[in-house]
Amino acid sequence: MFNFFSYVLFSYLIFLSCTVHVGAQSITRGTYYPDFCQLAAKNDYVFNSFKRNPVYREILEHLPYELGALYLKTISAEYPELLAHVEKCRQNDLLGEPITFDYGQVGYFSPTTLRYIKVAGDLKKQFGDLSKMHIVEIGAGYGGQCKIIAELGGFASYTIIDLPECNALSKRYLDALGVQNVTFINNDNLSKAQKYDLVISNYAFSEIDRSEQEKYIEHVIKSTPNGYMTMNFISHFFNLKSLSMEEIVRVLQKNGRKGKVEHEKPLTHPDNLLLTWYSNKAVVQTLPKQAALKPSSNLQTSNAITYAFSGGRLGDNLIAYFHAKWLSYKYGLPFLYKPFLFSENFGLHDRDPIEGKDFLFKNVKIISKESDIQVAPSSTLFIVPYFPETKSEYEWIKHYELPFFTVDWEDPGFREEVIKCLTPKRPFNTFNPPANCVTVALHIRRGGEASLPGYTLTWPLKFVADDYYINQIQRVAKIFPKKDLFINLFTDDDKPDAIIKRYKKILKNPKIIFAHQKGKDLLEDFFSISKFDCCILCQSNFSVIASKLGNYSVLIAPVHASMKGNQPLIDEVDLTFKNK
Repeated sequence: MFNFFSYVLFSYLIFLSCTVHVGAQSITRGTYYPDFCQLAAKNDYVFNSFKRNPVYREILEHLPYELGALYLKTISAEYPELLAHVEKCRQNDLLGEPITFDYGQVGYFSPTTLRYIKVAGDLKKQFGDLSKMHIVEIGAGYGGQCKIIAELGGFASYTIIDLPECNALSKRYLDALGVQNVTFINNDNLSKAQKYDLVISNYAFSEIDRSEQEKYIEHVIKSTPNGYMTMNFISHFFNLKSLSMEEIVRVLQKNGRKGKVEHEKPLTHPDNLLLTWYSNKAVVQTLPKQAALKPSSNLQTSNAITYAFSGGRLGDNLIAYFHAKWLSYKYGLPFLYKPFLFSENFGLHDRDPIEGKDFLFKNVKIISKESDIQVAPSSTLFIVPYFPETKSEYEWIKHYELPFFTVDWEDPGFREEVIKCLTPKRPFNTFNPPANCVTVALHIRRGGEASLPGYTLTWPLKFVADDYYINQIQRVAKIFPKKDLFINLFTDDDKPDAIIKRYKKILKNPKIIFAHQKGKDLLEDFFSISKFDCCILCQSNFSVIASKLGNYSVLIAPVHASMKGNQPLIDEVDLTFKNK
Protein backbone atom coordinates (compact mmCIF):
# COMPACT_ATOMS: atom_id res chain seq x y z
CA MET A 1 0.00 0.00 0.00
CA PHE A 2 1.35 3.42 -0.96
CA ASN A 3 1.61 6.21 1.56
CA PHE A 4 0.49 9.54 0.16
CA PHE A 5 3.95 10.94 -0.64
CA SER A 6 5.26 7.85 -2.43
CA TYR A 7 1.97 7.52 -4.33
CA VAL A 8 2.20 11.09 -5.72
CA LEU A 9 5.91 10.69 -6.50
CA PHE A 10 5.41 7.39 -8.28
CA SER A 11 2.51 8.79 -10.34
CA TYR A 12 4.71 11.72 -11.37
CA LEU A 13 7.49 9.35 -12.49
CA ILE A 14 5.00 7.39 -14.55
CA PHE A 15 3.79 10.65 -16.10
CA LEU A 16 7.35 11.55 -17.11
CA SER A 17 8.06 8.11 -18.53
CA CYS A 18 5.04 8.13 -20.83
CA THR A 19 4.99 9.63 -24.29
CA VAL A 20 2.15 11.40 -26.04
CA HIS A 21 1.16 9.67 -29.29
CA VAL A 22 0.70 11.79 -32.34
CA GLY A 23 -1.90 11.19 -35.06
CA ALA A 24 -4.23 9.55 -32.59
CA GLN A 25 -7.20 7.57 -33.96
CA SER A 26 -8.87 7.11 -30.60
CA ILE A 27 -9.34 9.17 -27.46
CA THR A 28 -7.08 6.93 -25.37
CA ARG A 29 -4.35 6.68 -28.01
CA GLY A 30 -3.63 10.39 -27.60
CA THR A 31 -3.07 10.09 -23.83
CA TYR A 32 -0.63 8.49 -21.36
CA TYR A 33 -3.11 5.69 -20.81
CA PRO A 34 -1.64 3.05 -23.20
CA ASP A 35 1.87 3.41 -21.80
CA PHE A 36 0.56 3.17 -18.26
CA CYS A 37 -1.32 -0.04 -19.16
CA GLN A 38 1.91 -1.49 -20.54
CA LEU A 39 3.76 -0.53 -17.38
CA ALA A 40 1.04 -1.99 -15.14
CA ALA A 41 1.13 -5.25 -17.10
CA LYS A 42 4.88 -5.61 -16.55
CA ASN A 43 5.47 -4.11 -13.12
CA ASP A 44 4.09 -5.81 -10.00
CA TYR A 45 4.24 -2.62 -7.95
CA VAL A 46 2.16 -0.67 -10.48
CA PHE A 47 -0.23 -3.57 -11.17
CA ASN A 48 -1.10 -3.97 -7.49
CA SER A 49 -2.80 -0.53 -7.38
CA PHE A 50 -3.34 0.45 -11.03
CA LYS A 51 -7.07 1.12 -10.59
CA ARG A 52 -6.49 4.09 -8.31
CA ASN A 53 -3.65 5.70 -10.26
CA PRO A 54 -4.61 9.18 -11.64
CA VAL A 55 -3.36 8.28 -15.13
CA TYR A 56 -5.62 5.23 -15.25
CA ARG A 57 -8.60 6.92 -13.59
CA GLU A 58 -8.69 9.50 -16.37
CA ILE A 59 -10.13 6.70 -18.52
CA LEU A 60 -11.59 4.08 -16.12
CA GLU A 61 -12.44 3.62 -12.43
CA HIS A 62 -13.49 7.27 -12.02
CA LEU A 63 -17.21 6.73 -11.36
CA PRO A 64 -18.60 8.46 -8.25
CA TYR A 65 -20.48 6.80 -5.40
CA GLU A 66 -23.83 8.16 -6.67
CA LEU A 67 -23.58 6.36 -10.02
CA GLY A 68 -22.76 3.12 -8.27
CA ALA A 69 -25.91 3.58 -6.17
CA LEU A 70 -27.97 4.06 -9.35
CA TYR A 71 -26.49 0.90 -10.89
CA LEU A 72 -27.28 -1.04 -7.72
CA LYS A 73 -30.84 0.34 -7.72
CA THR A 74 -31.29 -0.87 -11.32
CA ILE A 75 -29.88 -4.31 -10.47
CA SER A 76 -32.19 -4.63 -7.44
CA ALA A 77 -35.27 -3.56 -9.42
CA GLU A 78 -34.69 -5.36 -12.73
CA TYR A 79 -32.24 -8.20 -12.03
CA PRO A 80 -32.68 -9.11 -8.33
CA GLU A 81 -31.56 -12.67 -9.06
CA LEU A 82 -28.02 -11.33 -9.62
CA LEU A 83 -27.79 -10.18 -6.00
CA ALA A 84 -27.28 -13.82 -4.99
CA HIS A 85 -23.95 -13.75 -6.86
CA VAL A 86 -22.45 -10.50 -5.54
CA GLU A 87 -19.74 -12.27 -3.55
CA LYS A 88 -18.39 -13.90 -6.71
CA CYS A 89 -18.57 -10.55 -8.51
CA ARG A 90 -16.68 -8.87 -5.65
CA GLN A 91 -13.58 -10.71 -6.89
CA ASN A 92 -13.34 -8.00 -9.55
CA ASP A 93 -12.39 -5.57 -6.76
CA LEU A 94 -9.66 -7.80 -5.27
CA LEU A 95 -7.00 -6.74 -7.78
CA GLY A 96 -5.74 -3.26 -8.63
CA GLU A 97 -6.87 -1.67 -5.34
CA PRO A 98 -9.93 0.19 -6.70
CA ILE A 99 -11.69 2.90 -4.72
CA THR A 100 -14.74 1.26 -3.14
CA PHE A 101 -17.76 2.53 -1.22
CA ASP A 102 -20.14 0.99 1.28
CA TYR A 103 -23.42 0.18 -0.51
CA GLY A 104 -25.25 -1.16 2.52
CA GLN A 105 -27.02 -4.37 1.53
CA VAL A 106 -24.15 -5.58 -0.70
CA GLY A 107 -21.24 -4.09 1.25
CA TYR A 108 -18.20 -2.45 -0.33
CA PHE A 109 -17.98 -2.27 -4.12
CA SER A 110 -16.37 -0.09 -6.74
CA PRO A 111 -19.02 1.72 -8.84
CA THR A 112 -17.39 0.30 -11.97
CA THR A 113 -17.99 -3.30 -10.85
CA LEU A 114 -21.63 -2.47 -10.15
CA ARG A 115 -21.87 -1.09 -13.67
CA TYR A 116 -20.44 -4.32 -15.09
CA ILE A 117 -23.04 -6.33 -13.13
CA LYS A 118 -25.84 -4.12 -14.44
CA VAL A 119 -24.60 -4.53 -18.03
CA ALA A 120 -24.45 -8.31 -17.55
CA GLY A 121 -28.09 -8.17 -16.43
CA ASP A 122 -28.98 -6.20 -19.56
CA LEU A 123 -27.22 -8.78 -21.73
CA LYS A 124 -28.96 -11.75 -20.14
CA LYS A 125 -32.36 -10.03 -20.45
CA GLN A 126 -31.81 -9.02 -24.08
CA PHE A 127 -30.02 -12.11 -25.42
CA GLY A 128 -30.84 -14.90 -22.98
CA ASP A 129 -28.31 -17.53 -21.95
CA LEU A 130 -24.78 -16.28 -22.68
CA SER A 131 -23.03 -19.51 -21.69
CA LYS A 132 -23.07 -20.90 -25.23
CA MET A 133 -22.23 -17.62 -26.93
CA HIS A 134 -18.97 -16.56 -28.54
CA ILE A 135 -18.61 -12.97 -27.33
CA VAL A 136 -16.33 -10.22 -28.61
CA GLU A 137 -15.72 -6.97 -26.73
CA ILE A 138 -14.35 -3.84 -28.40
CA GLY A 139 -12.21 -1.91 -25.92
CA ALA A 140 -12.34 -3.93 -22.71
CA GLY A 141 -10.35 -1.74 -20.32
CA TYR A 142 -8.74 -4.21 -17.90
CA GLY A 143 -11.25 -7.00 -18.71
CA GLY A 144 -13.72 -6.33 -15.89
CA GLN A 145 -16.85 -6.95 -17.98
CA CYS A 146 -15.41 -10.28 -19.10
CA LYS A 147 -14.72 -11.25 -15.48
CA ILE A 148 -18.28 -10.41 -14.36
CA ILE A 149 -19.93 -12.31 -17.24
CA ALA A 150 -17.67 -15.29 -16.42
CA GLU A 151 -19.02 -15.23 -12.84
CA LEU A 152 -22.67 -14.85 -13.88
CA GLY A 153 -23.04 -17.90 -16.10
CA GLY A 154 -20.00 -17.72 -18.34
CA PHE A 155 -19.56 -17.91 -22.12
CA ALA A 156 -18.35 -20.33 -24.80
CA SER A 157 -15.46 -17.98 -25.64
CA TYR A 158 -14.58 -14.33 -25.12
CA THR A 159 -12.45 -12.25 -27.48
CA ILE A 160 -11.09 -8.84 -26.50
CA ILE A 161 -10.02 -6.37 -29.18
CA ASP A 162 -8.06 -3.38 -27.92
CA LEU A 163 -4.78 -1.50 -28.10
CA PRO A 164 -1.80 -3.88 -27.62
CA GLU A 165 -0.85 -2.20 -24.34
CA CYS A 166 -4.39 -2.56 -22.96
CA ASN A 167 -4.53 -6.19 -24.04
CA ALA A 168 -1.32 -6.84 -22.10
CA LEU A 169 -2.94 -5.50 -18.93
CA SER A 170 -6.24 -7.34 -19.54
CA LYS A 171 -4.38 -10.62 -20.09
CA ARG A 172 -2.42 -10.29 -16.87
CA TYR A 173 -5.56 -9.30 -14.97
CA LEU A 174 -7.82 -12.10 -16.24
CA ASP A 175 -5.07 -14.70 -15.92
CA ALA A 176 -4.58 -13.68 -12.29
CA LEU A 177 -8.32 -14.20 -11.66
CA GLY A 178 -8.39 -17.54 -13.47
CA VAL A 179 -10.77 -16.52 -16.28
CA GLN A 180 -10.43 -18.99 -19.16
CA ASN A 181 -11.34 -19.19 -22.86
CA VAL A 182 -10.26 -15.59 -23.52
CA THR A 183 -8.50 -14.55 -26.74
CA PHE A 184 -6.84 -11.17 -27.40
CA ILE A 185 -6.64 -9.40 -30.76
CA ASN A 186 -4.74 -6.14 -31.22
CA ASN A 187 -6.79 -3.38 -32.83
CA ASP A 188 -4.33 -3.13 -35.74
CA ASN A 189 -4.87 -6.80 -36.64
CA LEU A 190 -8.64 -7.06 -37.11
CA SER A 191 -8.28 -9.60 -39.91
CA LYS A 192 -7.82 -12.18 -37.13
CA ALA A 193 -11.40 -11.65 -35.99
CA GLN A 194 -13.62 -14.73 -36.25
CA LYS A 195 -17.40 -15.25 -36.28
CA TYR A 196 -19.09 -14.19 -33.05
CA ASP A 197 -22.58 -14.35 -31.56
CA LEU A 198 -22.50 -11.09 -29.61
CA VAL A 199 -20.42 -7.91 -29.77
CA ILE A 200 -20.14 -5.64 -26.70
CA SER A 201 -18.68 -2.17 -26.34
CA ASN A 202 -18.92 0.00 -23.23
CA TYR A 203 -18.27 3.43 -24.81
CA ALA A 204 -15.06 2.39 -26.61
CA PHE A 205 -16.46 2.09 -30.16
CA SER A 206 -17.84 5.63 -30.07
CA GLU A 207 -14.46 7.01 -28.94
CA ILE A 208 -12.52 6.10 -32.09
CA ASP A 209 -12.15 7.79 -35.45
CA ARG A 210 -14.48 7.04 -38.36
CA SER A 211 -11.79 5.20 -40.33
CA GLU A 212 -11.15 2.86 -37.38
CA GLN A 213 -14.88 2.39 -36.79
CA GLU A 214 -15.35 1.34 -40.41
CA LYS A 215 -12.70 -1.37 -39.95
CA TYR A 216 -14.54 -2.72 -36.91
CA ILE A 217 -17.79 -2.64 -38.88
CA GLU A 218 -16.23 -4.58 -41.74
CA HIS A 219 -14.41 -7.22 -39.68
CA VAL A 220 -16.63 -7.58 -36.59
CA ILE A 221 -19.98 -5.79 -36.49
CA LYS A 222 -21.48 -6.64 -39.88
CA SER A 223 -21.13 -10.36 -39.32
CA THR A 224 -22.21 -10.44 -35.65
CA PRO A 225 -25.97 -11.05 -35.25
CA ASN A 226 -26.32 -9.52 -31.77
CA GLY A 227 -24.88 -6.34 -30.33
CA TYR A 228 -24.84 -4.15 -27.22
CA MET A 229 -23.02 -0.82 -27.43
CA THR A 230 -23.14 2.12 -25.07
CA MET A 231 -22.15 5.24 -27.02
CA ASN A 232 -20.99 8.60 -25.62
CA PHE A 233 -20.31 10.55 -28.86
CA ILE A 234 -17.56 12.69 -27.33
CA SER A 235 -14.86 12.06 -29.96
CA HIS A 236 -15.39 15.49 -31.58
CA PHE A 237 -14.01 17.09 -28.40
CA PHE A 238 -10.71 15.38 -29.25
CA ASN A 239 -10.61 16.42 -32.93
CA LEU A 240 -11.84 13.00 -34.07
CA LYS A 241 -14.72 12.55 -36.50
CA SER A 242 -16.82 9.50 -35.70
CA LEU A 243 -19.86 7.90 -37.30
CA SER A 244 -23.23 9.30 -36.31
CA MET A 245 -25.87 7.04 -34.81
CA GLU A 246 -27.90 7.39 -38.01
CA GLU A 247 -24.96 6.11 -40.08
CA ILE A 248 -24.49 3.11 -37.79
CA VAL A 249 -28.22 2.30 -37.95
CA ARG A 250 -28.03 2.44 -41.75
CA VAL A 251 -25.20 -0.13 -41.77
CA LEU A 252 -27.08 -2.48 -39.46
CA GLN A 253 -30.27 -2.20 -41.52
CA LYS A 254 -28.41 -3.10 -44.70
CA ASN A 255 -27.02 -6.18 -42.97
CA GLY A 256 -30.42 -7.53 -41.93
CA ARG A 257 -30.37 -6.47 -38.30
CA LYS A 258 -33.20 -5.19 -36.16
CA GLY A 259 -32.63 -3.24 -33.00
CA LYS A 260 -33.17 -0.20 -30.84
CA VAL A 261 -31.54 3.11 -29.97
CA GLU A 262 -32.42 4.50 -26.54
CA HIS A 263 -30.82 6.49 -23.73
CA GLU A 264 -28.54 4.50 -21.47
CA LYS A 265 -30.05 3.73 -18.08
CA PRO A 266 -29.03 5.11 -15.69
CA LEU A 267 -28.07 8.12 -17.79
CA THR A 268 -24.48 9.21 -17.10
CA HIS A 269 -24.53 12.02 -19.69
CA PRO A 270 -27.49 13.61 -21.54
CA ASP A 271 -26.13 12.55 -24.95
CA ASN A 272 -25.26 8.93 -24.10
CA LEU A 273 -27.17 6.30 -26.05
CA LEU A 274 -27.52 2.52 -25.92
CA LEU A 275 -27.60 0.68 -29.24
CA THR A 276 -28.73 -2.94 -29.27
CA TRP A 277 -29.46 -5.20 -32.20
CA TYR A 278 -30.21 -8.79 -32.98
CA SER A 279 -30.88 -11.03 -35.95
CA ASN A 280 -34.00 -10.27 -37.99
CA LYS A 281 -34.96 -13.94 -37.87
CA ALA A 282 -37.13 -14.37 -34.79
CA VAL A 283 -38.49 -17.72 -33.71
CA VAL A 284 -42.19 -17.44 -32.94
CA GLN A 285 -43.01 -19.10 -29.65
CA THR A 286 -46.29 -20.75 -28.80
CA LEU A 287 -48.65 -19.26 -26.25
CA PRO A 288 -48.39 -20.70 -22.73
CA LYS A 289 -50.92 -23.43 -22.10
CA GLN A 290 -54.07 -21.94 -20.61
CA ALA A 291 -56.65 -23.64 -18.41
CA ALA A 292 -60.02 -23.91 -20.14
CA LEU A 293 -63.00 -21.93 -18.88
CA LYS A 294 -66.46 -23.32 -19.40
CA PRO A 295 -69.61 -21.19 -19.09
CA SER A 296 -71.43 -22.53 -16.10
CA SER A 297 -73.71 -21.54 -13.30
CA ASN A 298 -71.13 -23.08 -11.00
CA LEU A 299 -67.98 -21.34 -9.77
CA GLN A 300 -64.88 -21.57 -11.97
CA THR A 301 -62.13 -23.72 -10.50
CA SER A 302 -59.31 -21.93 -12.35
CA ASN A 303 -58.31 -18.27 -12.41
CA ALA A 304 -58.81 -15.83 -15.29
CA ILE A 305 -57.97 -12.24 -16.21
CA THR A 306 -59.79 -9.25 -17.69
CA TYR A 307 -59.39 -5.45 -17.71
CA ALA A 308 -60.93 -2.14 -16.65
CA PHE A 309 -61.40 0.91 -18.89
CA SER A 310 -60.16 4.45 -18.27
CA GLY A 311 -63.18 6.15 -19.81
CA GLY A 312 -61.13 7.20 -22.83
CA ARG A 313 -61.37 6.64 -26.56
CA LEU A 314 -60.44 3.79 -28.90
CA GLY A 315 -56.69 3.92 -28.25
CA ASP A 316 -57.17 3.92 -24.48
CA ASN A 317 -59.50 0.93 -24.67
CA LEU A 318 -57.10 -1.00 -26.90
CA ILE A 319 -54.22 -0.25 -24.52
CA ALA A 320 -56.30 -1.56 -21.60
CA TYR A 321 -57.12 -4.71 -23.61
CA PHE A 322 -53.52 -5.48 -24.61
CA HIS A 323 -51.98 -4.70 -21.23
CA ALA A 324 -54.24 -7.34 -19.72
CA LYS A 325 -53.61 -9.61 -22.71
CA TRP A 326 -49.87 -9.47 -21.99
CA LEU A 327 -50.33 -10.65 -18.40
CA SER A 328 -52.66 -13.38 -19.65
CA TYR A 329 -49.98 -14.47 -22.13
CA LYS A 330 -47.12 -14.24 -19.61
CA TYR A 331 -48.85 -16.29 -16.90
CA GLY A 332 -50.96 -18.63 -19.07
CA LEU A 333 -54.25 -17.31 -17.66
CA PRO A 334 -57.57 -17.60 -19.54
CA PHE A 335 -58.60 -14.20 -20.91
CA LEU A 336 -62.10 -12.73 -20.73
CA TYR A 337 -63.04 -10.10 -23.32
CA LYS A 338 -65.05 -6.96 -22.54
CA PRO A 339 -66.45 -5.31 -25.72
CA PHE A 340 -65.95 -1.57 -26.29
CA LEU A 341 -66.79 0.97 -28.98
CA PHE A 342 -65.40 -0.16 -32.40
CA SER A 343 -64.03 -3.42 -30.97
CA GLU A 344 -66.30 -5.47 -33.28
CA ASN A 345 -64.10 -4.29 -36.18
CA PHE A 346 -61.06 -6.23 -34.94
CA GLY A 347 -60.09 -9.90 -34.80
CA LEU A 348 -60.07 -9.68 -31.01
CA HIS A 349 -63.90 -9.44 -31.04
CA ASP A 350 -64.45 -13.20 -31.26
CA ARG A 351 -61.05 -14.47 -30.10
CA ASP A 352 -61.89 -14.99 -26.40
CA PRO A 353 -65.04 -15.62 -24.35
CA ILE A 354 -66.88 -12.55 -23.11
CA GLU A 355 -66.63 -11.67 -19.42
CA GLY A 356 -70.00 -11.75 -17.69
CA LYS A 357 -72.56 -13.81 -15.84
CA ASP A 358 -71.57 -17.08 -17.60
CA PHE A 359 -68.29 -17.09 -15.69
CA LEU A 360 -68.58 -16.94 -11.93
CA PHE A 361 -65.62 -16.59 -9.56
CA LYS A 362 -65.26 -16.85 -5.82
CA ASN A 363 -62.80 -13.94 -5.71
CA VAL A 364 -62.36 -10.75 -7.75
CA LYS A 365 -58.93 -9.11 -7.42
CA ILE A 366 -57.85 -5.75 -8.88
CA ILE A 367 -54.15 -6.37 -9.28
CA SER A 368 -51.55 -3.82 -8.22
CA LYS A 369 -48.43 -5.95 -8.75
CA GLU A 370 -47.54 -9.16 -10.55
CA SER A 371 -47.11 -11.07 -7.30
CA ASP A 372 -50.89 -10.75 -6.88
CA ILE A 373 -51.22 -13.23 -9.75
CA GLN A 374 -48.66 -15.62 -8.34
CA VAL A 375 -50.14 -16.00 -4.84
CA ALA A 376 -53.91 -15.76 -5.47
CA PRO A 377 -56.21 -18.66 -4.52
CA SER A 378 -58.11 -20.61 -7.16
CA SER A 379 -61.36 -19.25 -8.64
CA THR A 380 -60.04 -15.67 -8.84
CA LEU A 381 -60.87 -13.18 -11.59
CA PHE A 382 -58.02 -10.69 -11.92
CA ILE A 383 -58.89 -7.21 -13.16
CA VAL A 384 -56.02 -5.22 -14.68
CA PRO A 385 -56.59 -1.48 -14.11
CA TYR A 386 -55.76 0.94 -16.90
CA PHE A 387 -52.13 2.08 -16.69
CA PRO A 388 -49.96 4.25 -18.99
CA GLU A 389 -47.82 2.67 -21.68
CA THR A 390 -44.57 4.40 -20.66
CA LYS A 391 -43.03 4.51 -17.19
CA SER A 392 -42.06 8.18 -17.52
CA GLU A 393 -45.68 9.12 -18.25
CA TYR A 394 -46.74 7.24 -15.13
CA GLU A 395 -44.15 9.12 -13.08
CA TRP A 396 -44.90 12.48 -14.71
CA ILE A 397 -48.60 12.46 -13.79
CA LYS A 398 -47.79 10.98 -10.33
CA HIS A 399 -50.72 8.57 -10.51
CA TYR A 400 -49.01 6.19 -8.12
CA GLU A 401 -52.35 4.71 -7.17
CA LEU A 402 -52.22 3.04 -10.60
CA PRO A 403 -50.02 -0.02 -11.06
CA PHE A 404 -47.39 -0.13 -13.79
CA PHE A 405 -46.32 -3.26 -15.66
CA THR A 406 -43.70 -3.54 -18.37
CA VAL A 407 -45.11 -5.10 -21.56
CA ASP A 408 -42.72 -6.88 -23.94
CA TRP A 409 -44.32 -6.02 -27.27
CA GLU A 410 -41.34 -7.60 -29.07
CA ASP A 411 -41.85 -11.05 -27.57
CA PRO A 412 -42.38 -13.09 -30.78
CA GLY A 413 -45.31 -15.11 -29.48
CA PHE A 414 -47.06 -12.08 -28.02
CA ARG A 415 -46.46 -10.04 -31.17
CA GLU A 416 -48.11 -12.80 -33.22
CA GLU A 417 -51.12 -12.63 -30.88
CA VAL A 418 -51.30 -8.82 -31.14
CA ILE A 419 -51.38 -8.93 -34.93
CA LYS A 420 -54.14 -11.54 -34.96
CA CYS A 421 -56.18 -9.47 -32.50
CA LEU A 422 -55.77 -6.29 -34.58
CA THR A 423 -56.57 -7.87 -37.96
CA PRO A 424 -59.58 -6.01 -39.41
CA LYS A 425 -62.85 -7.95 -39.58
CA ARG A 426 -63.87 -6.26 -42.84
CA PRO A 427 -62.06 -4.42 -45.66
CA PHE A 428 -61.22 -0.76 -45.09
CA ASN A 429 -60.31 1.91 -47.63
CA THR A 430 -56.80 2.40 -46.36
CA PHE A 431 -54.35 4.84 -47.88
CA ASN A 432 -51.62 3.15 -49.92
CA PRO A 433 -48.45 5.27 -49.94
CA PRO A 434 -46.44 5.72 -53.17
CA ALA A 435 -43.56 3.47 -54.21
CA ASN A 436 -39.98 4.48 -55.14
CA CYS A 437 -39.45 6.59 -52.01
CA VAL A 438 -39.27 6.18 -48.23
CA THR A 439 -42.74 6.68 -46.80
CA VAL A 440 -43.32 8.05 -43.31
CA ALA A 441 -46.49 8.05 -41.20
CA LEU A 442 -46.48 11.11 -38.93
CA HIS A 443 -49.07 11.10 -36.13
CA ILE A 444 -49.73 14.40 -34.36
CA ARG A 445 -52.29 14.55 -31.56
CA ARG A 446 -53.75 18.05 -31.15
CA GLY A 447 -57.53 17.81 -30.77
CA GLY A 448 -59.92 16.73 -28.05
CA GLU A 449 -58.54 17.21 -24.55
CA ALA A 450 -55.58 19.25 -25.83
CA SER A 451 -57.79 22.33 -25.69
CA LEU A 452 -58.40 21.90 -21.94
CA PRO A 453 -56.31 24.12 -19.60
CA GLY A 454 -53.12 22.41 -18.46
CA TYR A 455 -53.82 19.19 -20.34
CA THR A 456 -50.67 19.32 -22.46
CA LEU A 457 -48.64 19.74 -19.24
CA THR A 458 -50.32 16.65 -17.79
CA TRP A 459 -49.67 14.45 -20.84
CA PRO A 460 -46.46 15.83 -22.45
CA LEU A 461 -45.73 12.64 -24.42
CA LYS A 462 -49.14 12.75 -26.13
CA PHE A 463 -49.36 16.44 -27.00
CA VAL A 464 -45.86 17.02 -28.31
CA ALA A 465 -44.30 20.26 -29.58
CA ASP A 466 -43.32 20.70 -33.24
CA ASP A 467 -39.60 20.56 -32.40
CA TYR A 468 -39.88 16.85 -31.68
CA TYR A 469 -41.46 16.03 -35.05
CA ILE A 470 -39.05 18.23 -37.00
CA ASN A 471 -35.99 16.70 -35.29
CA GLN A 472 -37.21 13.16 -35.98
CA ILE A 473 -37.99 13.92 -39.64
CA GLN A 474 -34.42 15.18 -39.97
CA ARG A 475 -33.17 11.97 -38.33
CA VAL A 476 -35.07 9.77 -40.78
CA ALA A 477 -33.70 11.86 -43.65
CA LYS A 478 -30.15 11.16 -42.39
CA ILE A 479 -30.82 7.42 -42.22
CA PHE A 480 -32.01 7.46 -45.86
CA PRO A 481 -29.87 10.30 -47.33
CA LYS A 482 -30.23 9.23 -50.97
CA LYS A 483 -33.99 8.72 -50.88
CA ASP A 484 -36.95 11.03 -51.24
CA LEU A 485 -39.26 11.08 -48.21
CA PHE A 486 -43.04 10.98 -48.56
CA ILE A 487 -44.56 12.06 -45.24
CA ASN A 488 -48.26 11.59 -44.62
CA LEU A 489 -49.76 13.54 -41.74
CA PHE A 490 -52.28 11.74 -39.51
CA THR A 491 -53.81 14.22 -37.09
CA ASP A 492 -56.95 15.38 -35.34
CA ASP A 493 -55.78 18.99 -35.71
CA ASP A 494 -58.37 21.08 -37.55
CA LYS A 495 -55.68 22.85 -39.63
CA PRO A 496 -53.35 20.12 -40.97
CA ASP A 497 -52.35 22.23 -43.98
CA ALA A 498 -50.96 24.90 -41.65
CA ILE A 499 -48.79 22.26 -39.92
CA ILE A 500 -47.42 21.08 -43.27
CA LYS A 501 -46.69 24.64 -44.38
CA ARG A 502 -44.81 25.34 -41.13
CA TYR A 503 -42.74 22.16 -41.37
CA LYS A 504 -41.80 22.79 -44.99
CA LYS A 505 -40.59 26.28 -44.13
CA ILE A 506 -38.38 25.03 -41.29
CA LEU A 507 -37.01 21.91 -42.98
CA LYS A 508 -36.26 23.45 -46.40
CA ASN A 509 -35.59 20.02 -47.86
CA PRO A 510 -36.68 19.53 -51.47
CA LYS A 511 -36.44 15.74 -51.05
CA ILE A 512 -39.33 15.75 -48.55
CA ILE A 513 -42.93 15.65 -49.81
CA PHE A 514 -45.84 16.16 -47.39
CA ALA A 515 -49.42 14.98 -47.79
CA HIS A 516 -52.64 14.77 -45.80
CA GLN A 517 -55.81 12.92 -46.75
CA LYS A 518 -58.96 14.79 -45.86
CA GLY A 519 -62.15 12.96 -44.93
CA LYS A 520 -60.60 9.79 -43.57
CA ASP A 521 -62.50 8.20 -40.71
CA LEU A 522 -60.98 6.92 -37.47
CA LEU A 523 -60.60 3.25 -38.44
CA GLU A 524 -59.32 4.02 -41.94
CA ASP A 525 -56.54 6.09 -40.34
CA PHE A 526 -55.86 3.34 -37.80
CA PHE A 527 -55.31 0.68 -40.46
CA SER A 528 -53.46 3.07 -42.82
CA ILE A 529 -50.66 3.94 -40.36
CA SER A 530 -49.20 0.45 -40.67
CA LYS A 531 -48.77 0.73 -44.47
CA PHE A 532 -45.71 3.00 -44.31
CA ASP A 533 -41.96 2.29 -44.26
CA CYS A 534 -41.38 4.46 -41.19
CA CYS A 535 -43.49 5.88 -38.38
CA ILE A 536 -42.96 8.90 -36.14
CA LEU A 537 -45.54 8.98 -33.40
CA CYS A 538 -46.40 10.55 -30.09
CA GLN A 539 -47.50 8.53 -27.08
CA SER A 540 -51.14 8.73 -28.12
CA ASN A 541 -52.55 5.29 -27.36
CA PHE A 542 -54.25 5.38 -30.77
CA SER A 543 -50.99 5.57 -32.72
CA VAL A 544 -49.08 3.37 -30.25
CA ILE A 545 -51.49 0.49 -30.91
CA ALA A 546 -51.89 1.23 -34.63
CA SER A 547 -48.11 1.03 -35.02
CA LYS A 548 -48.12 -2.56 -33.68
CA LEU A 549 -49.52 -3.69 -37.04
CA GLY A 550 -46.62 -2.12 -38.93
CA ASN A 551 -43.40 -3.67 -40.18
CA TYR A 552 -41.35 -0.47 -40.11
CA SER A 553 -37.78 0.15 -41.16
CA VAL A 554 -37.72 2.92 -38.55
CA LEU A 555 -40.14 3.59 -35.68
CA ILE A 556 -39.59 6.61 -33.42
CA ALA A 557 -41.49 7.45 -30.24
CA PRO A 558 -40.95 9.88 -27.33
CA VAL A 559 -40.33 8.25 -23.95
CA HIS A 560 -39.41 11.12 -21.63
CA ALA A 561 -40.01 14.86 -21.24
CA SER A 562 -38.65 17.56 -18.96
CA MET A 563 -39.75 21.09 -18.23
CA LYS A 564 -37.94 23.91 -20.02
CA GLY A 565 -39.33 27.16 -18.71
CA ASN A 566 -43.07 26.60 -18.51
CA GLN A 567 -43.26 24.06 -21.35
CA PRO A 568 -42.49 20.33 -21.40
CA LEU A 569 -39.99 19.31 -24.09
CA ILE A 570 -39.08 15.81 -25.27
CA ASP A 571 -35.56 14.97 -24.12
CA GLU A 572 -35.51 11.22 -24.84
CA VAL A 573 -36.79 9.11 -27.72
CA ASP A 574 -36.60 5.44 -28.64
CA LEU A 575 -35.73 4.47 -32.20
CA THR A 576 -36.32 0.90 -33.35
CA PHE A 577 -35.05 -0.24 -36.72
CA LYS A 578 -35.02 -3.26 -38.99
CA ASN A 579 -34.37 -4.23 -42.59
CA LYS A 580 -37.75 -4.90 -44.18
